[in-house]
Amino acid sequence: MEQDGDIGPLWLEIDRPASMRDVTERMEILQEIRDFCELPEGCFRNLIPIGDWGAGWGPLCIDLSVPEPEVDEADERTWPLVWFDHEELEWDQEYLGEDGLLYGQKALPDFKALLELYFYGALEARFEREEGVRPTYEWYRKTLER
Repeated sequence: MEQDGDIGPLWLEIDRPASMRDVTERMEILQEIRDFCELPEGCFRNLIPIGDWGAGWGPLCIDLSVPEPEVDEADERTWPLVWFDHEELEWDQEYLGEDGLLYGQKALPDFKALLELYFYGALEARFEREEGVRPTYEWYRKTLER
């Protein structure tokens, strides 16, 4: 599904800003959250919003404070793709570090993993093994009819 220049496969929306104005608008949404949650100025300094995680769960960001050479797929603590639950109203307690920066919930180790997960079916074989169901297009359609 494509809407307003963004790409939205099941459970994910990836921003496709056409201009710096679009990027600024997405950053302004984070600033509104900062104001609402009474967070310190500059708390989003290392975060770049790139979409919406889950079924509208909250902003998906790249955390630039994680140096790329230090990312370890096996160690979730090093993952730079993070998300913030929009229903969590106490971001100061949930996400704010002692350094005054926000650190989201870890989502994925890198953008390539995100693309593989959502566009190349990286989890389909695992799902089939664990659930005993092959997730075909027809299977997806039948689940929507319930």
